[in-house]
Amino acid sequence: MEYFSRPPQTCEKKVAYYPDGGLKSEEPVVIPSPLPTFQAFAESIGVPVSVLQQWRDEHAEFELACQRAQQMQENAWLVNSLGGFYNSSFAQFFGKTVLGYGAGEVQQPAPESITVHIVD
Repeated sequence: MEYFSRPPQTCEKKVAYYPDGGLKSEEPVVIPSPLPTFQAFAESIGVPVSVLQQWRDEHAEFELACQRAQQMQENAWLVNSLGGFYNSSFAQFFGKTVLGYGAGEVQQPAPESITVHIVD
């Protein structure tokens, strides 16, 4: 949980000084944190991603922790995507393939059968 619970962004100050050393300006700068991924998490604890899936299948408590971690991952993705920090193609791809966005798209109902009569 610790790995995934870092804030999605931090705010630092960009400081400019005059040549004499006096403060010229300070302005806040938002910096996105790296997107937490299960691949990087697995690497940080020294196991392949497949082991994480095995643990999820075998331990209900670990599965629940992974679901919470995915929520945190999704929040970081949302915050930084909306903030324009991610390439839009990447953000869309990640949302669809990793987080399942787009999978529940509204399906158009099948049209009812139509009978066409040709009259001479």
